[in-house]
Amino acid sequence: MPRPSRRRGRRAAWALGLCGAIVAASAVRSAAAAPPASSAPGAAGLDRPDPSRVLASASDLARPGGGGGAVTRAVAPKRPGWASGSLGDSGDPSPPRDGEARPAAAVAAEPAGDGARRDDGSIETGTDPAKLIFRFECNPQYIDSAGDGFLYSTNLKLDLPLSKAFAVAFEVPLLYAGAFPSPIHHQYGLGDIFVRARHVWTSGKHSVIAGVELGLPTADETLLGTGRWQVNPTFAFVRHLSAEYLVVVAAKQRLSVGGDDDRADIDQSELRLIGIRVDPKGKWLQADYQPRIDWEADGRVSHLFELEAGTMLSRSVGVSIRPGFGLGGNRDRDWSLGFGFRVLF
Repeated sequence: MPRPSRRRGRRAAWALGLCGAIVAASAVRSAAAAPPASSAPGAAGLDRPDPSRVLASASDLARPGGGGGAVTRAVAPKRPGWASGSLGDSGDPSPPRDGEARPAAAVAAEPAGDGARRDDGSIETGTDPAKLIFRFECNPQYIDSAGDGFLYSTNLKLDLPLSKAFAVAFEVPLLYAGAFPSPIHHQYGLGDIFVRARHVWTSGKHSVIAGVELGLPTADETLLGTGRWQVNPTFAFVRHLSAEYLVVVAAKQRLSVGGDDDRADIDQSELRLIGIRVDPKGKWLQADYQPRIDWEADGRVSHLFELEAGTMLSRSVGVSIRPGFGLGGNRDRDWSLGFGFRVLF
């Protein structure tokens, strides 16, 4: 029988291969000049991975005596054609009637790399948390902890809207964690899986999001997870300032409700203050400030600031880069660097 480490390696390889296959298949589909995406709303990742639960364990090994976006509605520049009534790419000044296919010449002439266009001419980037859309993400990241620990992670995430106002999401992390300089404490494999559900209420330019996150103690090794079941209620308020700008205030309470009694309890309060801008060409910029209070550590407060920049490469494929920095003496990490790949269906 293969050893457990080999089985974990094969399982990680299959998951990474699936990630690449989905991204490649979507890119090929987009290159085939598919019709523009429908006006289905977008989605975003307020529930980003929490690597500190892994870094805490990795950093402990290095201590003496030690033993875890953007608005999707950016108005695109008007192009000559049906909307203006002038001669467009097809040479036909009249707009197509409902159910009538658009001329092939007009479809072929549309610029690539502007993201999915909706009926109002806006660009879909999938980064507004108040919009729900079916999408897949693959997000690799490196984190250098405030101690001597480190973490490589690849988070696979699937968002599945069940209605216009309700969606579920699944996150599967593949992790490699350890502490410098000894390789003895390095561990890799599956981390804790998270299942999320959220409901969105929207009125005008304001949206309210309420949800719950269930954490499953599925980690293969002690460094890669908490060993505890979690039930984490979430709440967010979204305010669209304009077609290009929005702000988000989000809160989450992490609570352990069972699992390994020998592992540390979880009781953390998190706040996120996010500002996002997207330009008409499907590029976005996001600033994300995240303070956290750990009530199990006598109310210790840590601070994290991350900056994300991204762009849509085609109607359905987007990429991003996300550097981050820990702030203050109680920070969980010194710095981090992540990359994002998203596919909108």
